[in-house]
Parts: sequence; structure tokens; C-alpha cells
Amino acid sequence: SGFLNATTLGGVAVNYSTLLGLAINADRPTINYAAPTAGLPFVERNPATSATAIAGRTNNSSISEQFYLSETLKAWNDRVALNASYSYNNFDHTINNLVPVAPTAAIPAPQQRFTGNIDTQLKSWGAVVKPIPTVVFYYGYSENTAVNNPGVTGATSVAAGNAVLSLQAGKQREYGVRWEGLSKRVFVTVSRFDIKQSGFSVPNPGNLVVPQPVPLLPALITDRAAKGWELEVRANVTKNFSLIGNA
Repeated sequence: SGFLNATTLGGVAVNYSTLLGLAINADRPTINYAAPTAGLPFVERNPATSATAIAGRTNNSSISEQFYLSETLKAWNDRVALNASYSYNNFDHTINNLVPVAPTAAIPAPQQRFTGNIDTQLKSWGAVVKPIPTVVFYYGYSENTAVNNPGVTGATSVAAGNAVLSLQAGKQREYGVRWEGLSKRVFVTVSRFDIKQSGFSVPNPGNLVVPQPVPLLPALITDRAAKGWELEVRANVTKNFSLIGNA
């Protein structure tokens, strides 16, 4: 109707990807950084036999499915807008070692394949209120997620059985007010944000030592947070030239 307008959006999304990985054992001669020699070659080798060798080859495949639904309501000639959405996300990840991993004292029964599955439900909502033509108040809440790569430490992680499929999860709240003036040539926005992220994956620095640990150490999982105020000023000097500043 003219007083209230509603928009509903729903859908399904499917994504598939595959990646071939190759690891090579290699030595490089010591470099004299005071008088370096150009073009020093890498020498591929097998640490046990000193012969050239491929350390590992993996095939990574992932598939994700998403089902989502969004509803938007607008009223009073779009002076008030409300939005809410929901999505269900499912992730599957498979890693195959194409070069079989031989048993060792540290890994007597190596695994040649990893299969993981994880799912999550995400929600978001928000509101926009425009009491007068030049002022807008808004509030928004959203959730997001991403899959940490279970093969981040390579074939050794799969062989040792410590590959894990985990999620990075984030939540964000933001609210603020925007003013526009001079015939929509100047915009000033003041906002408050609060962002939290859990399950953030970073490479383990313990794997940088020489020789590397066997099996390789898993990635480090940490949490992060950020919050504060933001001020943004934008001026449209001409149709093709704008100035933007924020703090």
C-alpha cells in the first residue's frame, strides 16, 4: 500500500571449489648479504636420501550451501525502514593426500584423507529513521562467518590427524546519525561501532624453526575485538570531484 511497503527476498546459493597443492623439499646455499650472488638456485631434495623429491601433493575440495531469507518494511513515504534477514550455511571440506605419507615414529598410522563438515546460522537486522529530509538515524546488527582452512599446515596435518574444520565468527553492531546539507553537497556522519570476531586463524610461528617440527603445529586460534566512534565528512565540490575525510 502507499503507507506500508514490504519486500521479501529468498534464495539458495551453492559454491564449489577445488585446489591442487604441491610441496617440495628444497635447500638453498647460504647467502652472504654483504655480497649476494644473483640467481642462487634452490636444490630440491629428499631429507632422507638427499635426492630430489616432492614432499607432498594434496587435492583440496570444498562445497558450501546457503539458504537465505530477507524481509524489508518501509513506511511513511520511506521515512522509516526496517530490515531483518536469516541464512543457514553448510560447509564441507575434503583433503586427499595424492602422495601417500609413510609411517614414522611420530606418526605410525598416518591418515591419507580428511573430511569435515560444519554449519552455522546467521542473523541480521537494522532500522533507518528519517525524521526530517536532511537527518537520518540508523542502527544495524549483523553476523558473518568464514571457514578456516583445515589444511593450513599441509599434508602433515592431515596425516597426523590434527586437521580441524573450524569457523571464524563475527558480530557487528553500529548506530549513528547522518546530516546532509547544501543541496546534498555536504554529508556528515557520526557513528559508533562494536565488532567482535572469534576463531580467527593465524599461522603457528613454531613451524618457522629449522628443522620444522614433525608433525607441524596447528594454526593458532584467537579472538579479536574493536570498538569506537567514527566521524566522516564528505563534500561534493563538483559533479566529478569530491573530498572525503574521516577520523
